[in-house]
Amino acid sequence: ARTGYAGGTLGGGLKDGKVCYHNFKGVADYGSLGHAEAVQLEVPTSAVPRFAKKYFDLFGSRGYRHDPQDRGGEYRSVLGLPGGQASPLFPVIKQAALESQGGMKLYAGRGNEPDTIGDKAVLVYDSDKYPFYPAELYHQFHDDFMGPSYGKAYNSLQGRQYKQGLVGLTGCPDMDPVRDEGRYAKGFPS
Repeated sequence: ARTGYAGGTLGGGLKDGKVCYHNFKGVADYGSLGHAEAVQLEVPTSAVPRFAKKYFDLFGSRGYRHDPQDRGGEYRSVLGLPGGQASPLFPVIKQAALESQGGMKLYAGRGNEPDTIGDKAVLVYDSDKYPFYPAELYHQFHDDFMGPSYGKAYNSLQGRQYKQGLVGLTGCPDMDPVRDEGRYAKGFPS
């Protein structure tokens, strides 16, 4: 899994070939490009029903995501599938939404939408038309700011995945794992 951004088309969805988190340098801000925060996962087809149920369970009976303090289009609820609602996987996703406690509704993602909080809505994007852009290294495998620590085993994935080339620098303002060694997650080159 990787953290990143998806669903924006403003300015072509990129600025100078980048999509970045909010930063003091004003470089390629994902919100101004119309993107939402997203997590990219590879889910085996056989596991999609279980994944979909778990995904929609996260919204609970009220249909709210777990971080309602975050507001704005950057935090809208999104789901990407190759082909979007035309995907052969979409019926499984739709069934899980219908059966969810919160009665979640699915809508075709068009890009740059406002927040979905309070609407019990998830925007389904065609991931071929609205690609995923990996977030800065800092955002990979760090703790949520509102809950308990995820623990060292989780946090150390950042350094291990960096060494394996699975996450890396994006060209955005970010930490530098060599210069900043030991200040963030463990496991970076020494």
